[in-house]
Amino acid sequence: AFNNFISNNDKGKFFYEVKNRLKQINNEDDRYNLITFFISHLNDIVYESEGTDIFNKTVRNQIVEDFFSYTNSLDEGKIKNITFNFIKTASIADMLYARRALYSDEFKNTDLRRKIDEAIITKVKESFTEEPFFNQFEKHETRAIFSIWKELNPKEFQTYIYKHINKSTVASLIKCFPTIWNGSNGSYL
Repeated sequence: AFNNFISNNDKGKFFYEVKNRLKQINNEDDRYNLITFFISHLNDIVYESEGTDIFNKTVRNQIVEDFFSYTNSLDEGKIKNITFNFIKTASIADMLYARRALYSDEFKNTDLRRKIDEAIITKVKESFTEEPFFNQFEKHETRAIFSIWKELNPKEFQTYIYKHINKSTVASLIKCFPTIWNGSNGSYL
C-alpha cells in the first residue's frame, strides 16, 4: 500500500508532510515506529532533484539528516537500534549525514558515535583500495572522512593518504580544502 501510494503521488510534497507530522508526534513509540519505517523505505521516499542546495546537499542527504534529527527525543536504546540497523546497509554519504544529524556535545564521546565512525571508515577502506576516496566525494564529505579517520586511527590514515598521493591524485587532494564560491563575477577560491 505504501509503495503504491508513494509511486502515485508527489514525493517532495509527501516528504514535506512527513516532516511536519513527525514534529507533531509526542508519543515516543509512535515516533520511533515511523522513523524506523521511513528510514527502511528511504529509497522509495527520495525524489529526484537536480544538483545540490547551497550547502552542497542532495535531496537524499537532506532526507537522511532530517530523519535522524527527529530521533533526538527518543531514548538512547531506540536511537542506537535505528542507527545500527541503518549503518549495516547505508552508503558512506548516508552515514555521514546521519552522523551529522546526531552530532551534539552528548554524542561526542559515545559508543554510538564510535560505531558510526568505525562503519564509515571500514566502508571507505573496503570501497577505495585502488582509487583514493578523496576524489570521489564532495569536499565537505571528504574533509569529514579525513577528520573521522584521523581521530580513530591516525597512523592508518596517514598510511592510506601516503599510499594514494601521486602525480595524478595530488591535485584532487589539494582541491578538498579550499572552497569555491560562485558569484556574479564567476567562480573564485
